[in-house]
Amino acid sequence: MYSIEKDSTGKVLDGPVRVKAVILSSGSAAASAIFDDSTDGSGDKKITIKQPTNNDSRVVYFGERGISFVSGVYLTLTGTGAVCDIIYE
Repeated sequence: MYSIEKDSTGKVLDGPVRVKAVILSSGSAAASAIFDDSTDGSGDKKITIKQPTNNDSRVVYFGERGISFVSGVYLTLTGTGAVCDIIYE
């Protein structure tokens, strides 16, 4: 397994890939992370995670098989100071 940290909207990975877990940390504003099966944000939404404002983290584990992305992984990240860690293989 591998991990990558993102603090802005954009392409995360080229596919195919399986996302096994996501850690979303909010900053001074509520955070959200939306993952599309694409490299440019035009694909099907596969994952949506929200975290309230409290400078805390939400860990979401998708099981041993994870969530399959065929084309790639594109992240739309909102919230001032938000950070998202993606664990994949």
